[in-house]
Amino acid sequence: MSTLVSICRVTVIADVLLERRLLEACFKLGARGYTSMKCHGRGRHALIEDHFSGDALIRLEFLVQPAVAQAIIGYLHSEIFSKFAATVYSETVDVADSDSF
Repeated sequence: MSTLVSICRVTVIADVLLERRLLEACFKLGARGYTSMKCHGRGRHALIEDHFSGDALIRLEFLVQPAVAQAIIGYLHSEIFSKFAATVYSETVDVADSDSF
């Protein structure tokens, strides 16, 4: 059985129009891969939906080392949150192959 190693999963939920911008920034900060899902929901901000697709939000997940997680969260705090409605959270997850992240 392989040994598990703890890393961070950073999840970002934002307007679907920000996807490319967020991906470019996160890769520059050290992310090596991501998962993207269209989603919908409601929080402090009004629910906005695309009238054609029904999707307005994107959920991006990154499995990264803790330093990269902190860099991504710092970027979102300084560059995104003041201009756009977005959410970010991080949690510790265990992975079998930490060299991939």
